[in-house]
Amino acid sequence: MGFVPRNFYEKEIVMAKLVSRSAYWVYPNIFGMGLYLYFASWVWAPSGEKSFPEGAGDPVIWGSTAGLVLALYSLVNLVWLALILSAGSRGKGWKPVLLWAVVILLWVAANRYDAYRHYDGTAAGLYSGTPSTIEKTENGATEE
Repeated sequence: MGFVPRNFYEKEIVMAKLVSRSAYWVYPNIFGMGLYLYFASWVWAPSGEKSFPEGAGDPVIWGSTAGLVLALYSLVNLVWLALILSAGSRGKGWKPVLLWAVVILLWVAANRYDAYRHYDGTAAGLYSGTPSTIEKTENGATEE
């Protein structure tokens, strides 16, 4: 077959162990994303009602459920990054950093989906700072 230095295989084994150990971080993160979206869904707007203002308790419910999950997993992922970077300084490679970045992108996607599903208050003109300009006409249609 040819001569392959012993170091070559040792580096591959070390990298494989490091990536497989990363699964211990990936699977709990996937579970956390599901848990986050489950709790966040408690305050999502029903279909067709997204533009109405949210209820008074919605931020409290979100903050005490989904917000806590998000904070906990943010802390866990910062610890994971610190461990990856300390291992990287010993020549472990860039694959674990790439895996960490993919997990973070999935968290960002989950957070953006949550934000998309929330009430946004546009029907009440809450974002523009002015009252809504939608008025009903004589036949019941709406006009701006």
